[in-house]
Amino acid sequence: MDATGAFIYTPKAGFVGADEIEYQVCDDGSGTPVIKCTTAKIQINIADCNNIYIPDGFSPNGDGINDLFVIVGADKFDIELRIYDRWGNLIFQDAHYKNTWDGRVNVGLYNQNAEGVPNGTYFYVVDLRDGSKPRGRYLTIQR
Repeated sequence: MDATGAFIYTPKAGFVGADEIEYQVCDDGSGTPVIKCTTAKIQINIADCNNIYIPDGFSPNGDGINDLFVIVGADKFDIELRIYDRWGNLIFQDAHYKNTWDGRVNVGLYNQNAEGVPNGTYFYVVDLRDGSKPRGRYLTIQR
């Protein structure tokens, strides 16, 4: 804290969680010995704003439960999503993904399949477009 009462807190890079700062303010009595000191605490909780959760599967079978591929936290980013089949063919792409994929193909040779892709393992690439490395992993569809 400086003489004006301003306080700047800069956590260590990558720190997420609770922190506490204790400080003491004293009235020096304008040149005389210390008259009164007060101690105070500031409690800070630093949240991971870049935290997203990408599920490893979903079940687009029309029952209203897990019918969409929902990336928790997607609303914080301008996400690009690409889905590939087991042969590496791009089957779905959305440059501005809003948790709407229901297992249907929107690019490539299989684009006419209104029923959606069959049960199986697929590979996704999620690009948050925030300068971080795109994330890729396997995804299971079970109708």
